[in-house]
Amino acid sequence: MQFIPDAVYHLENDTLLSFMKKWYKYGRSSKLLRGTQYERLIHARRTRPGLSFLEKLELLPLTLIKGIPFALGYYLP
Repeated sequence: MQFIPDAVYHLENDTLLSFMKKWYKYGRSSKLLRGTQYERLIHARRTRPGLSFLEKLELLPLTLIKGIPFALGYYLP
């Protein structure tokens, strides 16, 4: 094994709107995967074990920022 610095480069969203558009697109894509093995895998790892109620509460704003656009992409025609 070897350590390679800067081996992965992440493209981050510049604005909140672009971040929300990305999650809308993920919702639209997920709609196409309904009933597949991939959907079952995602539902199986839905929650993160070991988080306290306070930690979950702190994550709520991020969950909503991601979840609302995802749901709109998934459920709207």
